[in-house]
Formats: sequence, structure tokens, C-alpha cells
Amino acid sequence: MNIRRFVAPSMRAALDRVREEQGPDAVILSTGRTDTGVEVITAVDYDPALAAGALAALSPQPAAAEAAAAGPTPAPRVIWSQDETVLAMRREIEALRQMLEQQLARLSWDGLARREPFRAQVLHELCGLDLATDLALRLVDEMPPVARPENPAGVALALLLRHLPVVDPAPIEAGGPWALVGPTGAGKTTTIGKLAARQAGPGRADLGGLIALDCYQIGAGERLAAHARRLGTRLRLVATPAELSSALAATDGAALTLVDTAGFAQRDLRFAGQAAQLAAAAPKLRTLLVLPANADAATLDSVIRAHAALRPAGCILTKIDETASLGAALSAILRHQLPLAYLCAGQRVPEDLYPAAERRVWLVRLAVKLRAAARAVPAAVETREVRAHG
Repeated sequence: MNIRRFVAPSMRAALDRVREEQGPDAVILSTGRTDTGVEVITAVDYDPALAAGALAALSPQPAAAEAAAAGPTPAPRVIWSQDETVLAMRREIEALRQMLEQQLARLSWDGLARREPFRAQVLHELCGLDLATDLALRLVDEMPPVARPENPAGVALALLLRHLPVVDPAPIEAGGPWALVGPTGAGKTTTIGKLAARQAGPGRADLGGLIALDCYQIGAGERLAAHARRLGTRLRLVATPAELSSALAATDGAALTLVDTAGFAQRDLRFAGQAAQLAAAAPKLRTLLVLPANADAATLDSVIRAHAALRPAGCILTKIDETASLGAALSAILRHQLPLAYLCAGQRVPEDLYPAAERRVWLVRLAVKLRAAARAVPAAVETREVRAHG
């Protein structure tokens, strides 16, 4: 086994050197920061036992570690999530994670294919849905014994359904004040309109009104006002924690109140201000996180982490009709175990809103159809090119 240590100014530069000098078969053993940048320790012809010994030899000695521990404790520092250095580091970590996933997939695939070919076929089906490799491996590891090893696609879908968290019954049905949070363009206002229209139907609970928490944008609340007029309910515009608390108090007797919030990028300092306003209204106000299905995996992961302090009771997956793959969204939901509450697949109000518990089978089947369609398009293009040059 050949072990190498690479030092570079950035993780990206280090990974480029690894690819150039050791090729695609290199396995990353560890990473760390140095005074001049980062270090990456890799191996070719990977052997776990030898790697453990080599890493131990490269680690700081106990005496050095004790000396460091005996030194003065540095003052605590606040690291802002909006800091460009932190964001760049997160991007590098994401690139490293993707590379590790590819390495794990290759190693696990080779081992599974030899030991348990049926499990390897199930893993292939899960990865074919664009599910994150580490999650696909985890699902396969938890797969119970199969009496008759056939239909790997069916087993893969059953595994996905078993582990996909959903809120049942849908949380809005129980009433109370709810706020929808999420990034810009996720579809929060449209979803609020769908939820309000769904609850305002015959035999439904009393809708106490809509609240728009958005003091940053000109014309804030105009679209929500249109929904309120259509439903014959009141819209309250608030801009401060005190106004939000007052508006919520005014709707105490109602079964359901819905709060719309402004959408910000996580690095926008106004995001923290709005989060503080919502937290000040807790514990009375509960939240649902709106996630756009057409966002990439890194964006979804960042959005979920940024809103974790609000402890959302679940998520609403929107723009399902606008994505070519559901793999990133399903991976984010599985990774963070954020239960699905509702699904949105269209602009109709309220017809295109569905409780997730009633439609999760449909969602998983749609994931299969989307990937099949994506694979069919290049094949169709290739066929046309062959015919054109035939």
C-alpha cells in the first residue's frame, strides 16, 4: 500500500494533485488544516489495517498533545455562517464528501458484487435514483434478508418507502399558528395560499387569518393579500417581534393561523434577524420548512442546517413538477430525518397540494419515472444522430 501526504493552499488544489499523481483509485485516509493551507493523506492499494497503523504514526504524539492541552484556553469566538471563508470551506468539504462517496461506492460495490450480488443490484437501483451514495449504502446495510432474491428494483423502492419520514396526519390539520420558512423562490406564499384554501373548505376548521412577516421587500404581502381576499379572511402585516406576538394573540380563538415569511439567502444578515423574530414568538408558533425539489443537494443541505434552530416540525416539498430528478431532495430528507408534511406539484390552488402520508408511494414512483425519462433522452438523441449519419 502506497501512502502519500499532500499539502496545498486549498482543498480543491489538494484534490487536484491527488487525482494527477495517484489517479482515480486513490483512497483518502484523512484531511486536516496546516499553517499554509490543508493536508490530505491518501493511499493506493488500500489496506485498512496498514492504513490504521500509518495514520497512528502520522498523528501527533501524546506528549505534544498534552503540552497543547496544558496551554492557555483561547477566548471563544463567534463564527458567522455568512462569512465567505466559512462558506468556501463548506464548499470544499462538500467536494470532499462527494469524492469520498464515489470512493465508498466503488469499494462497496466491488465487495457487495462478490459477496452478495443481489444486495449489489439493490444498491445499483438506489444510486440510479440519484440518491446519495452513503445513504444508499446505509439503506442496503439495513436491508433484511430476502427469501427470494428477485426484483431488486422493487426491493429498492420498498427500502426507500420504509425509511422516508412523513408526518401523519399532516400537521396543519391539527390547527394552531404555523409559519412557513424557507429560501427565496421556494414557493412559500403560493403554498400558504394552498394550505389556507384547503382549510377554508366546507366542514373545515375556522381560519383565523393570514399574517405576513416581511418588512424588507417593497410590496410585501400583495400576493398573500390576493389569497386572503379570495378566501374572505383577514391579512395582517407585521414587521417586529412585538407586532407578530400581537397578531398571533388576536387570532388565539381561531383553529388555524398561517404566517408567511420573507425568503433570504442564508448568508444574508437579514435571515438571522427574521429567525430571531420567529424564535421570539415561540413556543406558540410552530414552523414548516419549504424545500424546492429542483434545488441541488448542497443547497438543500445548507437550507436545512440554516433553519435547524427553528426546529421545524416537518417540510413541504415544492416544485416537484419542475425538477428532472428527486434524488437530491429525497437524500436531504433522509439525511436530516426531516419528515415530509406536504407535497406540491403545480400551481393550482389548492388542488396541487397533497398530504405526504397519502402520496409518498406516488412520490417514490415519480422518482423512478423521472430518472428513466432522463436516461431515455440521451438515448433518443444518440439514435437520431446515428440515423442522421447513417
